[in-house]
Amino acid sequence: MDHTTSLYSSRISIALCVLITVFSISVCYSQPANQNRKKKPYTWIFSGGYVVVNDNEEKLPNLFDVQGSWNYAVYPSYFSINKFAKKGFSNEGVFSFTPYREEAIVNGKIGTDGFLASANYAYKFNINQFVKNMPQDIDPFIAVGGGLTYRFADSGGLCATANLHLGINFWVSKHWGVQAQSIGKLALVQDIYTGPRDYVQFTAGVTYRTLPKKRYNRDKRRYDWTRERNRYKRGDSR
Repeated sequence: MDHTTSLYSSRISIALCVLITVFSISVCYSQPANQNRKKKPYTWIFSGGYVVVNDNEEKLPNLFDVQGSWNYAVYPSYFSINKFAKKGFSNEGVFSFTPYREEAIVNGKIGTDGFLASANYAYKFNINQFVKNMPQDIDPFIAVGGGLTYRFADSGGLCATANLHLGINFWVSKHWGVQAQSIGKLALVQDIYTGPRDYVQFTAGVTYRTLPKKRYNRDKRRYDWTRERNRYKRGDSR
């Protein structure tokens, strides 16, 4: 594709991300708050698993071109840690490593040797905390943030990015679940819309959450049997 088509595709992808974000937020606030979700749902969430990077120059037409445009490792190569902040919001750090595949197209050419590593921060919004009728086991989220990407290939070097996250957690127990998300990364460089440093990252893995400790209520009797009165009367002493 020519330069004009590339610019057009990049702007379409950005517009789609913005529309999805606005639609998700409008859905959240159009629903009444669930009174049963007042409790703190977790303290920490740890995630780890596999990561896929599409670093093709023409990202939108080839977004799901597995053979031609996806770079990935055969081993788990991403880790994230999330800290609960307040209802519906949390802070998260995501760290990933992705080797380039020789068969994949990277910015218009095949045979790129090297790797891509990134460290990102995101301020996350959990939709589940505000939608009344959504099952608690289904936990979609959106997030915005920034990060640093290092490309050890073709003198790519270090680059700052602005990121948009869309994903979901499926909780299969109190502590364990699975997570899938996509992260669009816009390179903060001079040619911000048409540069070759923008890319899309997909992650999928296992999650573990820690639950808040239960606080003991001092005003409540600890044992139920202490509430019962003594049924036996002491006999009269003579």
